[in-house]
Amino acid sequence: MTERDSRALRSAQVPRRRRRYSEAEKKAILAEASAPGPLDGKVFVVTGANSGIGFEAVRGLAGAGAHVVLACRNEALANEAMGRVAAEHPKASLEFGALDLADLGSVRAFAAAFREKRPHLDGLVNNARSEEHTSEL
Repeated sequence: MTERDSRALRSAQVPRRRRRYSEAEKKAILAEASAPGPLDGKVFVVTGANSGIGFEAVRGLAGAGAHVVLACRNEALANEAMGRVAAEHPKASLEFGALDLADLGSVRAFAAAFREKRPHLDGLVNNARSEEHTSEL
């Protein structure tokens, strides 16, 4: 047997049987799924949260139990995104925060409003970009 043949044999996929769960195992799985998430009580801010990678970050964080502030320029798009996340995760804790990273006054206002409501921030997903501050090569 050549080296190439042995590699092909090792990498061959073996069909797997689907596991059958007992009623007790099913109940345990359902109980675990309804248990508090690993991020319960944590507060995250996600910039550019109404689409793309920011939206996916919101979905993941909300699904894990975090309170997520969607920091976006457009409130209507943020509300639409929150509706989609809430449809997928009915217990999601979401809020909109007006933020335009191209306007430092908006950044200051967002920070001041956040500090009034929340004693701390556990995580920031700084996803949004500012068109005004990009440069060309």
